[in-house]
Order: sequence, then structure tokens, then C-alpha cells
Amino acid sequence: MPQPSDDHRRIQTGVIGHKGSDLAIVLPMQARELAHWRQQHPDYMYWCGTLLGGCGEPLTNRLYHSKVCHFAHHPHHTCTRAANGENSADHLFMKQALHEWMRNQRLKGTVRLPRGTAPLGEAIDVNLQGGQRRMRFRLRLSSTPSRGQASEEAAEVNGQHVDWIFGMGGPVPTRFLDEDGYVFRIQFETQGAKRCPYLGVQQRSGPITWEPFAEATLTDEGLTTRAVEEVRARRKRSITPPHSKSITDSSPGAASRSQAAKDMNGEELVVALREALELDARWATRPTWKRLGQTVGTDFTRFSADDLRDLLAEVDGPFPPDAPVLSALIRTDAGGPLPYLGNFLEALGLGLPSSASHLKRWSQRETDRAFAKYGVPHALCLRHCHLAQQYLRCLSASQTPLASRHDTEDTRQARERAIVPQLAGGGWSAWLLGGKK
Repeated sequence: MPQPSDDHRRIQTGVIGHKGSDLAIVLPMQARELAHWRQQHPDYMYWCGTLLGGCGEPLTNRLYHSKVCHFAHHPHHTCTRAANGENSADHLFMKQALHEWMRNQRLKGTVRLPRGTAPLGEAIDVNLQGGQRRMRFRLRLSSTPSRGQASEEAAEVNGQHVDWIFGMGGPVPTRFLDEDGYVFRIQFETQGAKRCPYLGVQQRSGPITWEPFAEATLTDEGLTTRAVEEVRARRKRSITPPHSKSITDSSPGAASRSQAAKDMNGEELVVALREALELDARWATRPTWKRLGQTVGTDFTRFSADDLRDLLAEVDGPFPPDAPVLSALIRTDAGGPLPYLGNFLEALGLGLPSSASHLKRWSQRETDRAFAKYGVPHALCLRHCHLAQQYLRCLSASQTPLASRHDTEDTRQARERAIVPQLAGGGWSAWLLGGKK
């Protein structure tokens, strides 16, 4: 005989009041809990709510000692409701929690369940009044999101900033990690007759940090938790050099910093851009030109494609041929490589990719190498680099003496060229592009 906590085959959720109600309930599953609930709420009427995808007919609650308690339809009734488990009303519990959160935050706005753009129960849209901000919840994720769903997940909609919050059980768009260094997740925990939402902060590595959604706040930078504040603070500290005033922070002196950026000559701009790309590689993020402009203090949208290509050639050209090409980190708003990246590689002498997929694979490999070189910890990232095993095989087969801790950088690079000749003279990048001899 199954234990009470193991049997979830019956209807566990309903709504209170009428068939169109959004006041959801998870029926207590233990006999003692349901008996107590009945004593507290003797006049409640339960329905197979239409907002649950139900038939809109009344429900009865069944008390059992040998299995879990559950709702049931009246005899001889057929209902085609698809989701009956305790998580089947999470969208209604989230809607209730949002209304309560907005009251506590003294915010005004609307909370709606979109129809047509997503199946019922999968999405919640929040439009806040008095500010250019929205929140979009996608409670259920598909492993293969539709083209429409993927295209709508923009950072801004009609000029309003959007905070995206994703459910568990599926992948999230990596561009949120690339852009901000984190992405919001949401999950629920059954507490009595309701489900309580917890807001999580997922970074590229490490566990998700959870806290009750009720403890989240809304600032000028968007939806915020303690974990998000820590991520933002780390990124700002990394951008701002010690004992100097950065042109990239968001303090009230932004106008003077913007002027300082305009006063940078070409050489200073190249240095600033390379430092910004190294910083993004350190945090394993892939920036857009817009994000780089915010970091450097320059509006790169004013540059032509030729100017940007020449600028990247200055950023990557003078460095050793076995160094990762940092320009590969820069992505379009859609998440792909820059459209002129192939011509840029040809100008650097690395060869012209044979196809768009060829270029994309190369770009991902160079991105991995940049993360491995600049990321923390270096040793951990190196194990995940695509070429690490190739390098180690060449190292073990070589007769060259092992490196000494007293080696200079030039000595180390010379030894690596001797160990792996195909990685020198542009050979590493050429090998990645498929040009290995």
C-alpha cells in the first residue's frame, strides 16, 4: 500500500468561491490536516477552476487515512483538465504573492495571465505604473523553446525595462548570464494549503541562491535580492580601479566621466576596450557593443562597421598569436558572433571561416579560451578548455624541460612554442579555424 506522501494521482488543487476565481488552494494531504482545515473553513466551496484549465464544476474534498486526501468531481462526471498535481496552481499562487508584494512595496500596476502567447499557467506579466519597468514570469520552461518565445525575451519592451524570471526544469537563455552575470529563477514550496514562491539567483557557476520572493525589492536597477546586490557590487568593484575614479560607474558624476571618455585618444580607447573585454572574460560573460559602451564610456553605436573592425584589430593584433582573441567575446543582441568577425579574422591573418557555422564554432572555442585564461579559478577553467587535452598531450610527448617558477613570461612563451609548434605563429587560431596542417 502506498504511503500518503507518495500518492499524487488525484486532484490536489482547486479554487475557492466560484469557477472563475483566482483564489487557489492546495488541499491538505494528511487526514489530520484536512480535518483541521474543515473545522476552520466549514463554508468554503471548491471548484475545478477555469483558470486551472478545469471544467468549472464543483469539487468535493475526500478525507482518507490510507492514502492522500484529494479533491474529486461528483460521480459520473468527466473532466479533461490536464494538470492536477500540487504545482498545477502555481501561477495563481504567484499572482496572489505578486499582489501582496506590490502592496508591501507600495507599487501600483497590473498582474495578468496572458492568453494566446503562452499556454495557461505558464506565464505571468506584470506592468508597474509610475516607472518604465515590467516583470515577465515564465513558470514552465521547454527544453526546445518556440521561435516566438525566444524572440520575445528582450531586455526592453516598448522602451520599458523587463525583469525576466524563469521557472525550474528547463534551460534559460544564456544571454541573460552574458549580459548581467545572473538570471532569476522561481520555485514554490507547499506550506499548508498554499504554495509559497522563492526567488533564486543563478550564476554561471555555483548553486542557486534562494530567498522568499516577499523579501525581494525593486530599485532603479530592477528586481533585487541580496545575492543580486553582491553580484552587481563585485562587477562594479572590478570595473573601478583602486585609488582612481572610473568613467564607467553610475554615480552622479556621469556627465564628467562621459566627457572624459570623449577626450580619450585612439590608443587610450583601445586600452580601455581591451581591459573591458578582459573583465568580461574574468566573469565569463559575453558583452554586446552597448554593454561595452557603458563600461568604457563610449557610444559604440556611432561607429561604422569598418571603424569597429579596425578598432578590434588594434585590440587583438599586437598580442601573442597564442593568446585568445578577445573580440570573439562580443556578441550581437541575438547572441551570435559579430557579422564582420570573419573579415576581421582574415585581416589578422587567421584565415577566413568557410561558413557561418564554422565561424560560430571558432567563436565559441575562443570564448572558452578567454574564460580559461582570465577566469577565476584558472586551473578549473583550464580543465574545461577545448584544447587543454591537446596541449597536455604535446607537453607529455616533448623532451623540453619542465617550466621553472623562476621563468620569465618570455621564457615560458618560448618553451610553449617549442613544445607545441602548431600553436605558435598564429597556428593555434588557425588550428581552431580548421587550418591545421
